[in-house]
Amino acid sequence: MKRTIFYFFASLALLTSCQQEDTLDETTGYGYLSFTDISVQVANVNNINTRSLVEDLSLRGEIRQDGETVRTLTQEDLLGGSIRQKTGNYIIMIYSDSYLEYAGWTDDEPGEAVYYAETTVTIAEGEENKVTVKLPMINFGVYLSLPEGFLTWFTDYTFTVGDGNRTVALTNGQTAYFPYAEGAKITYTLHATNTDGEEMGGETVDYGTGEDESIRPNTIYTVDYSMAVQSNLSAIIVSPSDTSNNGQAYLSFASMDCGAP
Repeated sequence: MKRTIFYFFASLALLTSCQQEDTLDETTGYGYLSFTDISVQVANVNNINTRSLVEDLSLRGEIRQDGETVRTLTQEDLLGGSIRQKTGNYIIMIYSDSYLEYAGWTDDEPGEAVYYAETTVTIAEGEENKVTVKLPMINFGVYLSLPEGFLTWFTDYTFTVGDGNRTVALTNGQTAYFPYAEGAKITYTLHATNTDGEEMGGETVDYGTGEDESIRPNTIYTVDYSMAVQSNLSAIIVSPSDTSNNGQAYLSFASMDCGAP
């Protein structure tokens, strides 16, 4: 009886020792990382600090150290609970799927908004590091806006916009997206055929090279044409800094003599 009890206590002590050792192994040299708020900044409009838009984006990320990726982050990692990570200093990169694709877009692809951000964190042993990340749109877009009744005066039109590397054709209400770089500029052209069969327009307009002109990331530039009473198709110029247009920059310059219908 005594021997049985002794063996029982010896086994229990051994089990307890193993459990304590496992616990130490899980915490020694490790901390935790969690993303408490990931928000998206859309085209110079106020940040949206809810996860609903983020969940629709399909995000991914990387934890990097000394120039190497030590862990990839899935959408579930970014919107889920804590991530166990070795102690140390890290760079965290978070981006939309489009970040991996936009350098290869062709003339046939209008593209989409690209979101990217990075931040540095220090993981301390046994502690949880709560991270907040705001993702700006790092490219820019050009949106075409034609006046109401345009197709009453014109039977056909072609609008193209480019950044020197890629040229995209747009229809009314579409947006083309381009990578941002310092000194970026765009050119755009509108060809139209009126109801008499006459071809109008065709002038190439540059933006980004003149005084007080600048292309910025996280901005949608709207080419906004209007038709005057005298049947002239002209463009409205609104300063990009004008906040009355919900963060969109209106930059059209061209005018077109349409003739009578």
